[in-house]
Amino acid sequence: MKYKTIFFFASMLVLLHTLPAQTLPDTIGIHKKFRFTYQGETIKRAKPLGNILMKEPVEPQVRLEWNKYKTMHGIGLGAEVLGLGVMTAGLVKELNGESNSLTLPGAIILLGGVLIDGFVAIPHAKSAARHYNNAKMGRNLPVDPPMPVVFTSPQDSLPTPVGATIEKKQKKAVSTGAYYGFAAGLGWSKQKINYEYTFAEDYESARVFSFGLQYGKSISDNWGWQIELGLTQHGYRLKTTEYDYNTGLKVEAKADARIRYLEIPFSMTYRIPLNDNGLELLAMPGLNVGYALSGKIVAKGSGENETRTVETKITEKISLEDTEFGERLDAALLLGAQMAYPFGPGKAFLEARYHLGILNLDRGADSDTKTFNRSLLLRVGYRHAL
Repeated sequence: MKYKTIFFFASMLVLLHTLPAQTLPDTIGIHKKFRFTYQGETIKRAKPLGNILMKEPVEPQVRLEWNKYKTMHGIGLGAEVLGLGVMTAGLVKELNGESNSLTLPGAIILLGGVLIDGFVAIPHAKSAARHYNNAKMGRNLPVDPPMPVVFTSPQDSLPTPVGATIEKKQKKAVSTGAYYGFAAGLGWSKQKINYEYTFAEDYESARVFSFGLQYGKSISDNWGWQIELGLTQHGYRLKTTEYDYNTGLKVEAKADARIRYLEIPFSMTYRIPLNDNGLELLAMPGLNVGYALSGKIVAKGSGENETRTVETKITEKISLEDTEFGERLDAALLLGAQMAYPFGPGKAFLEARYHLGILNLDRGADSDTKTFNRSLLLRVGYRHAL
């Protein structure tokens, strides 16, 4: 009984000591998900929380974390809206009797937006609230004073020319801003053709592969550029289902036309730091030039009835001189985003890139015929700083 009494009074002493510090009238209570309390009221929206955090005077760290939250919340919300829009477009196509290849990409974009909002944006809002509480409780650490300069030789005491100092810093920034890397992954490709109605088969997306070697350089804390040399497939799929009433055999066939391009994508990069551990998001708009090297058609068929099942696979090379596969030269706009995290001496990353063809592949044929490459690629890779 004596020990229980001592433990009770010790617990009450600790509680009474910490309670005033945690219940100051101007501090913010932080709970799970996006929920805060302030002066007895629950806050579930960003605007009232921002009004509290941004009251003057504002601590620099509070402003920094809150701005990061707003940036990542905007990106996440935009991805969610885009994903819903893509999925809705796919549903409309399906209701109109057309093939739907947009549901999966839309779901991936939507999921990415949810993850960004939940696992990247909200932690920055909580971090801003914690820094706000630290300031209100007087727990901000003082800034370390500059270390005194110690001269070890007469040469060290001589002033350094201003130009030499700037040049030295510039060289250091350039040498640490360059990197090389590689990326590989899979995706979906479907050519936009204005005469799809001529196909008797279902016209869908083919699964394709991409690989590239990258070189990039930072030109400021946020901006940079990247160039790549890679091999990427583009193409489409034709799918049919037939029923033979004489034999009772149901035959399903699909043929993927894949054309391998030698590509040189060039992208500008805008870096957005996500946390203090090195996690970052890169926005990567750019241009791409490609030249078709070779191609193939991979056809798979299967037939099944009550007594037997037949499967077959045929692979044929594509003659790129045939007009139905278009001209060899291609150009496209690129919309890309990359999530990178430190791993070993470099950074591992996950990349999403959309290839929006702008050069008509049938420009040598009838002027009414227009064909453009459309591809969505998901790749993983690694980059190493030079």
